[in-house]
Amino acid sequence: MELIPGLSLGTYINQLAASKQVIRLDETLLLTTQVAEALGYAHRKGVIHQDIKPDNILVKELDQADRPDEPPLRAVVTDFGLARLRRGDFVLSDGEVMGTLDTMSPEQLLGQPVDGRSDIYSLGVVLYEAISGQPPFEAATPWAIIRQHITQKPPRLTFQNGASPAVEALVAKMLAKTPEDRYQTPAELA
Repeated sequence: MELIPGLSLGTYINQLAASKQVIRLDETLLLTTQVAEALGYAHRKGVIHQDIKPDNILVKELDQADRPDEPPLRAVVTDFGLARLRRGDFVLSDGEVMGTLDTMSPEQLLGQPVDGRSDIYSLGVVLYEAISGQPPFEAATPWAIIRQHITQKPPRLTFQNGASPAVEALVAKMLAKTPEDRYQTPAELA
């Protein structure tokens, strides 16, 4: 594997949060788009990641940006240790709940079969945290976090870090409780 110097997105978010800052919105949206493109590639190859979280996204600084109007950053998705293979329309799943509680989709938490839309939900959690500096759901117990993922809408993002109503709508669609209400593919999201 390529050595990726730099930080995980999780470390970057935490370092900025310690000084009461968040990642610039243009950087956040660029990194989210790049992760969506990487997930799209994985999904086309029949792989569902199942553990998208800030610590599984490395931020690589580039010598120059891919496009003149973008920050010189590239998101690299890592740790496919919990990935599942898809075969046709059937997702291999045994009802086992595995992943990181803070970013798991409602269907993962309920032990239901998952598809690529679960990764989109998890990426929505990552985007929410990158914009606000904190995850959308926090609680004292794991069961309370699970209940929030399954039943509650996250606090509104409007105007946090310059997030417009359009950005808030994007995140809300990614965090829809049912897969049918989310973006259906990472390409559609990107």
